[in-house]
Amino acid sequence: MKKFVREWIEGNGVMQTKIRTLTNWACPTEEQTKLQLLKIIERRPGANGPHTLQYAIDGRKREIQWGFLYLPLLAFSIPGLLLMVGALISQNHRLFYLTIAVIISLVFVFRSFCSIQYLEFYRVTCSAADAILKDQLVNLLPAKTPMLPPSEIRTQIGQLDLRPTEDADSEDDEYALSHPGKGTIPLFLLNELIKKEAGRPNIYNGNLQETVLLHVDLSGCRAKNIVNKAKYYRSRKFIPLGTENARTTHRKYLDKLLRHYQAIGDAELTKVAEDLLIYIDSQPRPKM
Repeated sequence: MKKFVREWIEGNGVMQTKIRTLTNWACPTEEQTKLQLLKIIERRPGANGPHTLQYAIDGRKREIQWGFLYLPLLAFSIPGLLLMVGALISQNHRLFYLTIAVIISLVFVFRSFCSIQYLEFYRVTCSAADAILKDQLVNLLPAKTPMLPPSEIRTQIGQLDLRPTEDADSEDDEYALSHPGKGTIPLFLLNELIKKEAGRPNIYNGNLQETVLLHVDLSGCRAKNIVNKAKYYRSRKFIPLGTENARTTHRKYLDKLLRHYQAIGDAELTKVAEDLLIYIDSQPRPKM
């Protein structure tokens, strides 16, 4: 019998579809709740974010409140109220006590089934919202650049054309270190990019306005200038290498960072810096 009912419900008829829809609404799984939340979000065009997701949660919460709080409360309240009025009119003490017992039983039934079920469905809704938010955060995270083996990195570094950088024309180079503090910001942001690619804590893990404050105090640079240039160092593909002079200067920055990492004995950051040096040298050179 159960097999027959299950096969009938899984059919393609209109009645079966309505029953499945009602079942999914009344007893949704986390995956079904995710789809319901996404459906609510899609009704309002615009960028998806925490506030849009909260709007969907509130909409779903109102739906289950009507189904598991308001309507059952009304259904339980009307009989209880009628019983109480009848007991008062009859002035029968035994009937009055019996009515009180029935009302207490109704409250217990409502608390045990409707209220607890509402809380469980709301918990499933919150879990589904957390899953949606987690999926959105994962999609926003940049893909980690694959690292080359150490032996291959050393081989490619040995093949690089490491020409002297002292003769580079730095008069019109905005990244040059010829003036005090001129290259402080790019050098700092390159260091943060290397830490990011190595999976270390870095300024991009939080609000830039707050994570750069210590460097502002140490270097004397303005926070606004650091934040404005940070967009070029969120990923290695955004590093400005439009001129040969910029390429040379960034190689000089990496050389400084490599010497620093080797001095402090940080092999992991050394490896990432060497890989980034190979990446910069492998980029197409600007046309003259």
